This record gives sequence, structure tokens and C-alpha cells, in this order.
Amino acid sequence: MQFDSIVDVGRISPSIDSNYFPDTQSNWCWSSSHTVGPSDSALVYFYYRSRNGSYRNSYNAVWLVAGAAITIAADQQIHDYVPNQTQDSRYTLHEDGTVTDTWNGLMWQRCSLGQTWNGSTCTGNPSRYTWQGALQQGEGNSFAGYSDWRLPNRKELRSIVAYYRYDPAINTTVFPNTPYTYWSSSPSAGNSGNAWSIVDFARGSDGSLRYRSNDYSGNGYAGRLVRGGQ
Repeated sequence: MQFDSIVDVGRISPSIDSNYFPDTQSNWCWSSSHTVGPSDSALVYFYYRSRNGSYRNSYNAVWLVAGAAITIAADQQIHDYVPNQTQDSRYTLHEDGTVTDTWNGLMWQRCSLGQTWNGSTCTGNPSRYTWQGALQQGEGNSFAGYSDWRLPNRKELRSIVAYYRYDPAINTTVFPNTPYTYWSSSPSAGNSGNAWSIVDFARGSDGSLRYRSNDYSGNGYAGRLVRGGQ
């Protein structure tokens, strides 16, 4: 997604630096990237920076770019039209229920908060939180002997979305039994009552805003902790 390089999540309406991209409309723009969901392609929305899928026969704005496209090795393809950027070889699995992403050095808990690592998979149901409740889960968390766990920011959480997979859009070998909706630690630039979440791991739509107090009809959103980076 080359669009990601020009989106500015610190701005709203539009989420882009208007000094370099003047008169950008707060609207949907097509990208060339496909999603695995039926009849979908990926979009970027420049009002509050959201990426989602839309039917290919719908009408949206177009923005052109020059230069070579980023290439992905052929053996990283799961579907013939979507590159696999979360292949197993990218991750180093540890016996303690953690995993290291060799691309960025982040260490993740393989299970969602509330689940239990039994040595081979994640068991139980994930806990659900409001945004503030999810932020607090890193405090005093000493999983696998580490004491610096925290809620990931928006970019970190997006880095594990697997756009070549569908229902769920994540590498399930690395992150088994993953639910669909997670909080990030990133607040919204446009509304102090909102925070960023990764919504719908079912098909990989991401970058949606949710009220910090949102408890999803009493069930809340899930959390997964990370360490390192920033």
C-alpha cells in the first residue's frame, strides 16, 4: 500500500499534508491492491485515514504514482493476486508463547489477553475492554518474564494483518484463535473521544475509529500486547 506513505494520521479532513498535496478531497481513493474478500479491492479514505474494501464496480477517485512497484517473491504468494507479507519465515516462534517479528524486531504475545498459551495454541476466550481498560493491561504484565508489555499503536497492530487471508485475516500459525476486533493505543487526531482500532480481522479492513468508551454492547474489544519498537 504505497498510499500509506502519504497518509498523515495526525491530521483530519483530509488526513494528508495539504502543503504537498493541496486541495485533496476527503473521499475514497482506489488503490491497485486487492483483498481476499469477495469482489473487493482496497481503498484509502482521506477523511480520517481508514482503509477498507469496496466492490470493484463502484466509483471512487483515482490517484496516480510513478516509479517501480514494490515486488514480492513468487514463493510468498498464497493467492495469485494478493502478496503474502506475513509468511511463517518472517516470524521466530518461542516456546514461552511469544513471537518475534524479524522485519521490525517487535515481540508479540501470541494469544489475545484473557487467553492461555498451552504450549501449542491459545485456549479460552479473549477478554474484552474499553480503550482505557486495554491501555492498562500492559501495567504489571510479566508474561514470559518480561515487564515492558504495552498495547500496540495503530501501525504496529496493522503490521500483523494478513491481506492475503480471509476470515481471519492473520497468520493463524503465528496467532492462533484470533478474534476480529482489537484496540490500538493510538488516539484520534479529530476527536478526543475516539481511538484507533483494527476492525474486522475477518477480511482485513483496518484503521477504523471507535469511541474510547465503546464496550461493543457489553463485550468490548480485544487486546494483544507487544514489546520493543516505538
